[in-house]
Amino acid sequence: MLARLFAPILVIASCGGLLAFAYHAAPGGDFARVGAWYSLIPPLLAMALAVLTRQLALSMISSLIAAGIVVAYAQGAGPLELAWHSTTFVSGAIFKVVSDPWSWRVAVFVMLILTMSSIIILAGGLIGVAQHLERYAKGPRSTQFVTFLLGISVFIDDYASTMIVGAAMRPLSDRHRISREKLAFLVDATSAPVAGLAVVSTWIAFEVGLFERVSKDLNFGLNGYEMFFDAMSYRFYCLFLLLFMFIAIASQRDFGPMLRAEKRSRLSGQLIAPGAQPLTSSAYTLDKAHPQARPYARTAVVPLVLLLTVFVVGLWLSGGGFAIAAQDLSSLWRLSAWREVLAHSSNSVVLLSATTTGLVSACYFALRVARIPPALLWTAARGGARNALLPMGILVLAWALKQGFDATHLGDFLVHSVGDSIAPQWYPALVFALGAAISFGIGTSWGTMSLLIPIVVPLAYTLDGNHYGLITIICLGAVLDGAIFGDHCSPVSDTTIMSSIASACDHIDHVKTQLPYSLVVALVAFGAGYVPAAAGGSIWLSWGLALLSFTFIFLFVAKKTALHGQLAPVSTIAGA
Repeated sequence: MLARLFAPILVIASCGGLLAFAYHAAPGGDFARVGAWYSLIPPLLAMALAVLTRQLALSMISSLIAAGIVVAYAQGAGPLELAWHSTTFVSGAIFKVVSDPWSWRVAVFVMLILTMSSIIILAGGLIGVAQHLERYAKGPRSTQFVTFLLGISVFIDDYASTMIVGAAMRPLSDRHRISREKLAFLVDATSAPVAGLAVVSTWIAFEVGLFERVSKDLNFGLNGYEMFFDAMSYRFYCLFLLLFMFIAIASQRDFGPMLRAEKRSRLSGQLIAPGAQPLTSSAYTLDKAHPQARPYARTAVVPLVLLLTVFVVGLWLSGGGFAIAAQDLSSLWRLSAWREVLAHSSNSVVLLSATTTGLVSACYFALRVARIPPALLWTAARGGARNALLPMGILVLAWALKQGFDATHLGDFLVHSVGDSIAPQWYPALVFALGAAISFGIGTSWGTMSLLIPIVVPLAYTLDGNHYGLITIICLGAVLDGAIFGDHCSPVSDTTIMSSIASACDHIDHVKTQLPYSLVVALVAFGAGYVPAAAGGSIWLSWGLALLSFTFIFLFVAKKTALHGQLAPVSTIAGA
């Protein structure tokens, strides 16, 4: 209550302080090329307000206003002009987002998949899935393992992974009193990190395309896929994150805010914290199935399988795969063919087509298999669409905020601040840290990759004595992993937001519980991965150090969560 009361005052004070600063200080430096230190104000303001007020939309709007003020200030505008420019800047950024076909396709994708999930749940489809998975997911540990494996299996796209895994596993996760924060972490940590590693995904074409461009510029004589596979062994953050998750699940130990969330959920039955504001409503629990619905697993499985099938086939066809296969049918199994296809495919269009197919099939199975009345089908569809309004609004603000950070040249400032006076053996670790800082601040991995690869790879090439050597290869992996760190744990990242949506988790609670885990893995990747690898150490040395580090943490820092005998009865579950 106090946070809501003082939030507007805090926002006004913050913006007023920025205006006062802009009025009394004089802009300096080449802002259009390298940004300035005050480029840090908008992202820091967003994060501070989000934590202090728990009002995500308000925090993002405030940060966007601050970005407009920074841009106007850098251009030498006066106090009154600053206020006017910030208003037009915010409206312009939002208009640019909502008028972008890619943005509304992804927003509609969120609405359609939440609507599909609502129909599947009402028809008892997830009860049927839960009944089948119960033979494998008999408790909190096995349920988390199933979630982990499902997240790895849906590797084709991070958006599809978060929404499908979250919606499919949430009812079963709730049944075993796994906190929504832990579910959101499992969903989030197996989305972008796995999609970024997968040799066939919507990410691979982008990553390989950037590598191929820099290879051509520096005359490496390699294609992008060769460079991608060279760097695979040095993707320490993504690979160590999967190891960390496996150990955490197997040990049933947690630490920090996640430990408190898990103990709350197991002991009191509260799946979310008191006062939490999940990004989706309580429409996604097992008891929301219609009493007369026939709970068959195929009511949920077939629409989800169709969604994934249409998505994969759609990527192949939209990228010109039909012409390639017509010339050589074996190209279906060649990575080089998939690389070419994904480079020309439109994943937002395909996502929209796939979710439409999934929604139509969900309606069919709800009517013909589950036998729910048509009127209830319409009620479920309306409820799912209504639940999507807040998430869609948050996503629009996240994309607008990304444009605001681009306009303030935040990434350029961070890159310029590092400089190029660094010893070769420290350079890959620094690249990883820089990529993590930029992606965490701007909330996008692809933007971070686009910014850093053309800058850091030529310098790594120089440090390698002008040849494609160890430092260059490690830096390729460091850039990708540093960018992915921010993508899956930044509070303004669309993937992080969608993980909160899919898990029906309070977004700030998701970030607060996930961030310590991500930081631990990042520090281990930094110290046990990039530093010794750049010094010539063996890959197995890095893995051994990582295993020892995680084992020590889970043995001596983390604590056991509540045992089965301590679980609260179903009737005590609050906030579900």
